[in-house]
Amino acid sequence: RSMAFTSINTSDAGVYQCNAVISIPEISVTVSSSDSHDLIVQLPEPAVAITREPASGALYVGTQVTFTCTSELMEYLSANVPLKIEFTWSRVDKNISRNTITVKNNPSDRPSYTSTLNISPLSVEDSADYVCQAKLAPVSPVQYIRASTAELSEIITVEALPPPSITITSEGPSIAGQSYTLSCSVSVVDGLVVTPLVTWLNSSGSMQQSIVGPSLNLTFSPLMTSDAGTYQCMSVITIEEISVRANDSSDEAITVEVPAPTVTIATASSGDDLYAGTSLNLTCSYELDAAVDTADVAVTTEWTVVGYLLSDMLYVVVYDGGTVVNIRPLSTNSSGVYVC
Repeated sequence: RSMAFTSINTSDAGVYQCNAVISIPEISVTVSSSDSHDLIVQLPEPAVAITREPASGALYVGTQVTFTCTSELMEYLSANVPLKIEFTWSRVDKNISRNTITVKNNPSDRPSYTSTLNISPLSVEDSADYVCQAKLAPVSPVQYIRASTAELSEIITVEALPPPSITITSEGPSIAGQSYTLSCSVSVVDGLVVTPLVTWLNSSGSMQQSIVGPSLNLTFSPLMTSDAGTYQCMSVITIEEISVRANDSSDEAITVEVPAPTVTIATASSGDDLYAGTSLNLTCSYELDAAVDTADVAVTTEWTVVGYLLSDMLYVVVYDGGTVVNIRPLSTNSSGVYVC
């Protein structure tokens, strides 16, 4: 006789014994025999799925990647014998050992089991084929139930970290005495696990400002003539865990426009009225804007009358660096508009 299982289950595992008995009552004879068979139930391979975050796009040094391995536990299998799913992560080429790689298993949301593999920060050496193996087995060992495994892999290629991209913009007029701002904005690849260091340097190479962030403003309030020069914005990315450093810089020149000085003219004559034969002193005074450093500019004084240079006219003496004009003697031809 045969014993048929239309749908074998974990509860069917065990030892089966077949007994055969021959009985002849007339002569009081009974003969029996038996044989046994171990029914070992092989669990089916678990279904495995792998997802990646980020799901697409290039992976760069200094960013991170997370693999999630998922497997569903078929409830009918564990109706009589409690089952579990265990995960193992590996690389095709070598063992996973770097301390920047973490594995987290989450069996709490049964019948769905998940395991994550996070690599942060990525290095070029992390380019590999990563394998997730799921093992379906009884929670406690059962003699006649055999575990099964299934695996799935995902290949990643880590590209070298490109240097940061720097953009410099300015705001405000570059006039001495006004407020002026240089803005340095830094763009890096998405998902970078560190923030770049942004530094402003002046023409002499000394640091003006430094900050860890995506942008840095350099504000001159007010802008001085001594601020004229070339300014360099430098961005540095340093990832100590994987000994990676990337940097770039961009320059911006500030040409400071000097505001016009304030000019006044004072007169001094030998009398209250100006007559032919008398004398006249004209003194030109100027005042520079407070934002103008006298060490940065040179001031020259020039006199004209009706479009002619006074220094080219007779009976006119210009002295004190061109600031004072002496006209002696005055004549009717001396009349006119004098401009300093």
